[in-house]
Formats: sequence, structure tokens, C-alpha cells
Amino acid sequence: DWLSTELVGVVQMPFGLIDPQAADFFGLATTRGVSVWVRGVYGGGLFSSVGQDPGSAADPKSELVRDLTKFATDRGLNVFQLLFDYVRSFEQVSALIVGINSMDHLAENTMVWSAPTVDAAVLAEANTVVTNWYEQQRSERVESSE
Repeated sequence: DWLSTELVGVVQMPFGLIDPQAADFFGLATTRGVSVWVRGVYGGGLFSSVGQDPGSAADPKSELVRDLTKFATDRGLNVFQLLFDYVRSFEQVSALIVGINSMDHLAENTMVWSAPTVDAAVLAEANTVVTNWYEQQRSERVESSE
């Protein structure tokens, strides 16, 4: 298998609260000594654009983004802190890759990165919101295909 080759030392993959599927792969990668770098931590910009960019409403995950933003706000959290800490809670992740498009953006991210860590119970609750959303999506696809 490709992870067994000595040529692979790092794997970069999309991963975040709204795209948690890669977590199933982390154990195998780290067992083989491969570092895991993740991107898309903030939903590939979707969290910044929902509510501001009319085109983002067409994204199938825009409803989930709104739900998680409300979830964070209801708990007095910055949604980006929630997203960052969710990924940071996976010890197998050795690097988080985020895009920075201005000095202001860098300053905002630095505040998020240096804030106190979100409680593990809140992260688990947020993960349940995501799991329930994905299950609802699967259920609706099954119903529409019948």
C-alpha cells in the first residue's frame, strides 16, 4: 500500500468539523510514521462567506455552516475558535494549513489560535450536530431515490 513506501512522509488532506471523514485515516497514517497535515479547517472559506456572498447559499453545506455558527454563538464562542479547536483536538494532526489573505486576517487568526481551548464536551456536542446533519442528508437521499 502507498503508505508503506519510505517516500511518503507527509499526507495533506481536507479535514475539519464540516468535513470530518479523514479522521478515519489518521490512525493508519500515524502508525506508519506519516505526518498528517490538514487544510480546509475553516470550511474552505465557507464560514466567512455564508451570509455575505449570495452564491454561498447554493453550497449544500451552507445550512450546516449556519447551524454551527449559531451553535458557537449560543455558547459565547467564536465559530472559528470552535473549528480550530475541533481539529486541534486530534493528536494525530501535526499541522493545520489555513489561508491568510491580509494582515487583518492574520491578526484575527492569531487571536483565535491563542484563545483558551474550547471544552471537549462542547467539541463533542458540535460533532454530534455535524453527525446528525450528515445522517439527515443520507436519509433524504435514500428517500428521494425510492
